[in-house]
Amino acid sequence: MQIIKFLLFLLSMLGYSSFVRIKTHIPKYFIYIGVISFQVILLFLASLYNYLPEMSIIIYFIGLGLFIYLVTLNKSVFTAIFDNISIISIGMLFYLLVYIISLWNLKLTHYDNFTHWATIVKFLFIENRLPEATDTIITYNNYPIGSSLYLYYISKFVGFTDGILMIGQFLMITAAQYSLFNTVKDKRRILPNAIIFSSFGIITYLNFSIRYDNLLVDLLIAVITISAISIIYDYNQNYLQYSILLSLVLSLLVMIKASALLFVIITVIIFLIYYGKNLKYNRSLKYYLSPLFLTLPFILNKVWSLHVKAVFGKMVIKKHELSSGSLSKIMEGKITENQIVILKQYIKTVFSFETKSTIQISIIFLVSFVLILFFGFKYKKWSHNILIFSVNLLVSLLYYIGNLIMYLTAMPYQEAKYTAGFERYVLTVIVINFGSFIIHWIREMDDVFYEKNYMRRNNKSFKNVFNKKLYENSTMMFLIIFLGFIISDTNGMIKQNKNITIEQKNLQKIVSKKKLNKGKYLIISDNKTIIDNYFLMYYSRYQLWNVHIDVRYDFMVSEKKFKQELNGYDGFILLDNHYTFKANLKKITHKNFSPGYYSVTSINYVDQ
Repeated sequence: MQIIKFLLFLLSMLGYSSFVRIKTHIPKYFIYIGVISFQVILLFLASLYNYLPEMSIIIYFIGLGLFIYLVTLNKSVFTAIFDNISIISIGMLFYLLVYIISLWNLKLTHYDNFTHWATIVKFLFIENRLPEATDTIITYNNYPIGSSLYLYYISKFVGFTDGILMIGQFLMITAAQYSLFNTVKDKRRILPNAIIFSSFGIITYLNFSIRYDNLLVDLLIAVITISAISIIYDYNQNYLQYSILLSLVLSLLVMIKASALLFVIITVIIFLIYYGKNLKYNRSLKYYLSPLFLTLPFILNKVWSLHVKAVFGKMVIKKHELSSGSLSKIMEGKITENQIVILKQYIKTVFSFETKSTIQISIIFLVSFVLILFFGFKYKKWSHNILIFSVNLLVSLLYYIGNLIMYLTAMPYQEAKYTAGFERYVLTVIVINFGSFIIHWIREMDDVFYEKNYMRRNNKSFKNVFNKKLYENSTMMFLIIFLGFIISDTNGMIKQNKNITIEQKNLQKIVSKKKLNKGKYLIISDNKTIIDNYFLMYYSRYQLWNVHIDVRYDFMVSEKKFKQELNGYDGFILLDNHYTFKANLKKITHKNFSPGYYSVTSINYVDQ
């Protein structure tokens, strides 16, 4: 039944994308991310006025209505939206199917899913509204909710399961990645498209630290940024439509995470530079109006800030929020001893080749530098290539500096001194660099093909047989890279998902049998690690949907103290064979207890 619901959801999406493609001149590659962005904006605005479920229903059924209309009343137009079978359509369909099948039955395991990302989606799904100050289950109530709203939307009509949430996030990622194919100048050439597919596979390696089996947004904001950059490359047509599309995508970006505002600003600056260069060639009213739409992301960002301030006031729970006081002292050169420790550790991490992200970004820039030399000496193309390289280098430098400031002024010292989460945070700028270089170099490659006239290109359009063989072998190699990486990644996720702790498995079983979302509960485990790092606490709160949860592993107390502590709860969940807890329990009950849930009132104490 859930498969049918999922297919209906896809038909609703297809209804929108088909309608937009017929009624506008926007290329098909941009339509899916544009539609998702538009839907999220509508959901966001509706959520501010407590009409979230109503808007979801409207969006869903309008999409189905459009699909039915195009099939039954306009068949000839509807069939025209489908392409002939091509490497892009086959590759994207394969890409989607492999990950949808792989993610369908997986469970969320990453720590930050339960501190926020999955928690906020579950809250939206249950409550059908935005959190308020009294909703203490939400740890970070000032985080934007862009991606969460889309996951709420798909779960509302397909079902709330871990797998569906992960698939919803993957649909957003693939919609953004699909944009890259529009940057290929000659769509009939297989090699540039094969390179883009291989980049999708390589991204799974860059994203290895968190993978696709979670709801974290570090990769998501990177691919949406690349999608926005792809739109600018094709901006020389239909100014108004493209400006609206770009504003929608950037609005989605800024509604996903506050730090994405940096990439929104950079993208808008790039757009304005391009716009300024072309202004003298375009005097139409549409062209003059087009930049105004780029204010939408900033307006929505401000609206969210005002909403947070109005609803939560001083009760805002912030994480990684920069302190202006600390920042000003840093700018003056006044840093504390703790900040010196953090600074040294950060520098050591960034410049160490034992750091995976450092190796990755070094390789990306090294390969690009080699390509600059190749295109420069062989084809005398220098200035534009050096400019693109310099811009990426500057953006990376700004991001690393901003990341350092966050560690110095916003992150708790115990985390910052070990540069906690560094690989995740840097992943975003690594993927943005990688994606933007891929776009640039495949366009440069297209420019130096032997046959310059696109219309005259065919299987004989090569300088010699050697070049033709090189083209064919390179195409095959990049497709193999794509296949190899995604198969390895999906197999790795499935294998990793099987290795969840016994405590997680037992808690899932207990929750599936009993509803314990009211009352105060004690979670017992002898796994000290997942208690000390707070994973079990957040995981238990998410599974039980209850903030009144305590987790413990230390029960070296007297019998009297043990009884008192136990009586402070409505029930307890024993997740494993905790020796000390079971021994204490046996002393006061003369019974053996196996892992499971027990109500405190059901325990019969034996009088001593």
